[in-house]
Amino acid sequence: MPITGGLAGGKFWLSVYPTDVIKSVIQVDDYKNPKFSGFADAFKKIVASEGVKGLHKGFGSAMARSVPANVACLLAYEMITRSSLG
Repeated sequence: MPITGGLAGGKFWLSVYPTDVIKSVIQVDDYKNPKFSGFADAFKKIVASEGVKGLHKGFGSAMARSVPANVACLLAYEMITRSSLG
């Protein structure tokens, strides 16, 4: 069962990762001289300069972290609920 938690976490990140990349570039943007005027602008500029693959920078690292973290989370949840049920 914990493996399904890892797969679910991976599937979640696959669906939201481009949004997270855009959020991250906006967060680290220079507030005095911003490169991006908002979410849509950041999306357009990333795709224009790096292609769609630019929205997936660092995805492998995120998966390497996400899958084991979600396995551990679901395993801990199952262990706690089983022990509390007696």
